[in-house]
Amino acid sequence: FSAAASYFLPFYTTMNRQVTRAQASMSFHGQTRGLLYGIGLCNVLYNYKPTYPEGYVYSISDEQRKIYDKNYETNKHVELFSTFAGGVGFGLGGNYLAKKQNLSIGQASVHQLGVDFGLLQGLSCIMLFDITGKKATWGTVLGSGLAWGVAGNYIANQRDYPVGDALMIRNALLLGSTLPLPFIAANDPSDEKYYIYGVAGGSLLGLAYSKLLLDERSYTTGDALLVSLGEISGGLLGLGVGYLIMPEQHTHPAYIITGGTLGAIGGFALMKKYVSGNVYKKQDKISYNFQVNPLGFFQESLYTSAEYSLPAVMLHVTF
Repeated sequence: FSAAASYFLPFYTTMNRQVTRAQASMSFHGQTRGLLYGIGLCNVLYNYKPTYPEGYVYSISDEQRKIYDKNYETNKHVELFSTFAGGVGFGLGGNYLAKKQNLSIGQASVHQLGVDFGLLQGLSCIMLFDITGKKATWGTVLGSGLAWGVAGNYIANQRDYPVGDALMIRNALLLGSTLPLPFIAANDPSDEKYYIYGVAGGSLLGLAYSKLLLDERSYTTGDALLVSLGEISGGLLGLGVGYLIMPEQHTHPAYIITGGTLGAIGGFALMKKYVSGNVYKKQDKISYNFQVNPLGFFQESLYTSAEYSLPAVMLHVTF
């Protein structure tokens, strides 16, 4: 029933309303991430109180928990309701935000990228700082996603980004996250956390580079996809070359990682130069377009219905 309602209910409520691509995209993104936020907020805010007899610990099986934990069913219902409510609430919130801010599909993509980037950064923080406990773990991930989502929304509203620009930001993030890895692998660290440090820090460098990348250029979806394919293909080619040149008597992951990183850089640079992008002209001044339609002054004698009325004077102001 709920699966059918998840399709027919939104369809029924929107079939006579105009829904933009940005609203649809933000609604879907909000629903999927909202499920995560729903169960996460449940773990942060809801005080789970299991009732075990003396001698039992949290590691007991689900079957034993059903028998001995009097609050088992209640807690499961709370989790399910929170997950469902999060999906519905964030879906409606995404639709409302896109409509209120009149976002384009490109601006919506930039906002969504900020949320997802924040969630991944939150996961990195958990592993880097050994954060334990349900409340602390979920709070870190959700808080990071919320903070970067606000930042992404701010960036999205700075200009009318096409979808290609959002894809170029993603390309720069992925490329930046790989840059520190060859240097880390070459030093052969004993702690794997150094790789997480590298990916997290490198992605921030990639974010800064995307700002420089889009300051004077704007990219179509096709251009950005070509750069994505060049980056991925170059990285795969580099991985293969790195494996081939690695000495048999001295196998080391640094060869493969370095090859993949250099290949990704080369593929990105090559395709970026090929597509070049369109020059983005920043609108610093107020511009206006004033038009006069002579037929508008005679519309009472020409048309009897207001449905066909014409404006006599039109003024479009852009700032």
